[in-house]
Amino acid sequence: MWRPSISCLRSGRREDVLVTLDILGLLERRLFRAREEHVSALLGVPSEVVSVIHPQRRATVLESLKLFNDKTFRALQDYVTQVRSTTLSVIECSQICFTYNDKSAVLAIVEKYVEPSLYVARFASFEGAVASFLSRFGSPIQLNDFHPDLTKALYEAGTSNAIRRFLAALSDDLEMVAQKQKTPSALEVTTPEGKWEQANQLIKLEPNVFGIGVNLNYLISRWLKWRE
Repeated sequence: MWRPSISCLRSGRREDVLVTLDILGLLERRLFRAREEHVSALLGVPSEVVSVIHPQRRATVLESLKLFNDKTFRALQDYVTQVRSTTLSVIECSQICFTYNDKSAVLAIVEKYVEPSLYVARFASFEGAVASFLSRFGSPIQLNDFHPDLTKALYEAGTSNAIRRFLAALSDDLEMVAQKQKTPSALEVTTPEGKWEQANQLIKLEPNVFGIGVNLNYLISRWLKWRE
């Protein structure tokens, strides 16, 4: 379970733990609203694409299927773009020091709002809409004539891969935010003391970054004294 790091909060106040929790709550509320809008857009796709079907023209069923895929993937792309923008915007405005623990907490929230099962349900809705339309006109054409199982498998793989790529990209974005805040800010290094302080902060952040460990502090100290 995620626990906010009090020492990492920029203001240094214990009360800011509640602020951190509020930020996660804000993120979840905004993502909830974004998903509601996305679901609403997806709900209208089946009836829209079925309208291109002609009961006596088999090619129009394939056209409808292609249109369904195009519209669904376009909506998904727009949605994950919005999710990314919303997530990074909330973090940027949070005024907390973003840590790797925070990254895990944010990703756990985001994953709840980009579930592949949503798109599986949408394809089932499309199948039902096509079957209902064709039966209403007494058409001899059946959706099974077009191997919908194969199409469905490709569709599910496509949406799952798109979501996986999005989550991986967002994870990289969050990694950069955490790394940026982990790196020491620019210090005055015009004096030996300033150089020592900058090097010391770097070693505190990454004790073995050079494969030497904290003994590098001693070497830098000797070098600075020699330069004086």
